[in-house]
Amino acid sequence: MLETIRALPDISSLEVVFSGISEHYVGFKIVVMPPTWKEQEPVCFTFVIFEEELTREQLHSFFEESVRLGLTNPRPISGRLLELASIFHPLFYSSFKSGGGVARVEGNTSAFTDRLVPCVLTADTNTTTRDEAALLYVQSLLFLAGCTLSAAIIQNRFSMGTIESKLNRLWQAAQYGKRFGYSDFNALEIEKFVIECAGNIYNQPVAQLIEIKKSYGRALRSLAGDRITLRAVKQEDLSLADKARFGFVDDLHETLGENLQCIMVYGSSVTSLDFHDFDLVVVVNDSAQALTKLTGANPSYKGKEINIGIYDLEDFSYFQAMSGDNLDHNARCIFGETEIPIKAPGDLMVRNFSFAFIRLRQLLGMAGYLAKQKLHAGLNDPLNLYEYFVKIPMHIMKGVRSVAHEPISKEYINAWTAAELGYDLNDQMQLLETRRFTEAIANAYLATQQVITHLNDRYKVFARLDGAGTDLS
Repeated sequence: MLETIRALPDISSLEVVFSGISEHYVGFKIVVMPPTWKEQEPVCFTFVIFEEELTREQLHSFFEESVRLGLTNPRPISGRLLELASIFHPLFYSSFKSGGGVARVEGNTSAFTDRLVPCVLTADTNTTTRDEAALLYVQSLLFLAGCTLSAAIIQNRFSMGTIESKLNRLWQAAQYGKRFGYSDFNALEIEKFVIECAGNIYNQPVAQLIEIKKSYGRALRSLAGDRITLRAVKQEDLSLADKARFGFVDDLHETLGENLQCIMVYGSSVTSLDFHDFDLVVVVNDSAQALTKLTGANPSYKGKEINIGIYDLEDFSYFQAMSGDNLDHNARCIFGETEIPIKAPGDLMVRNFSFAFIRLRQLLGMAGYLAKQKLHAGLNDPLNLYEYFVKIPMHIMKGVRSVAHEPISKEYINAWTAAELGYDLNDQMQLLETRRFTEAIANAYLATQQVITHLNDRYKVFARLDGAGTDLS
């Protein structure tokens, strides 16, 4: 750690570089994070502080210069990002304000910190206190990481880095569990599981991914509380056109046998005549058995990929309790029956904004990683991963508008982001094709920030504290 701090370039050089990028440069902090399951020493982050969010060109320059200067885990931090964190990642906000973990500070950061104004929720929701906001963050963190595990196994879209990132999220949640005294969650001994799992991931990666998925289910179950309302859904009477469109049902039933309980389909194959893939939620009695049968299958139907999320009966309830939608409005039951959780509209709206903030920070971290490493190692198809992340602004827009019962097509969203934000999805895809990954991901970060602002202006989910209410700091 000391070597990292000593290796910094001359401070005056840093000041020149970053003030040259933006006149809103304030200073920087080197923050020390405790080691995780895979590190022997604490991990340093370089938080470079700007009063205002950087422009697209400034953000590209920031990462280029950070690599040239050899900064460790550089992150540009704006007042806007921190004020969002006050409600969607309250520990990050309070730690930043209190100076927690800081090993070195340069610049007039105290005055900047004093000017920060926390946010409060204005939406009708059960998340009102700092502790409830922290629980929301942990639930969202685990849901977003856990809900992609089925696809990683079935479509063979994982690397050692993928598995390690899933373990990192569990480890991170475990630290929250200890901090906030989540007794049911702490009883799972997540840290012990992560260490044991890490010892086997290179020998049995698929088996370990299945065990990790089970651990996510147990974790979400322990954090769900008792506010889940269930509603029964049964297979619809499908028209001949529906049976033709969803003609993969018989093959999936044959593969999974009596283990299969329910198939629900959602997304563009339900809402649009023109679509690229099928998105399925599949409920089974034994998820490990189903995932083992489907490992690497990468199923498709009529040339369209089938994306499958596999859940056993209990895990399904708790995963869906943390999701950002209600399946009774957004999905069709095309086989079998099950019970689905129903969430209040205000909770759903806040959950979607919570997801947006987590993705926002992930994009920032990914841009920093790619600036230095150029590519995530071990992925068979890295473009697929990056394509998902450049679409995040669109996913957020679609999710929030759906919760507000104002659904819009992906074509409309793409046209809107291009016209209003200068974020054209075709341009980002071209950047990916030419391997300009850092630029595309950095652009997605800024577009996500702008989409959050636009949606909050429209639906008034949160506001800066004006002297009334609870200070989440």
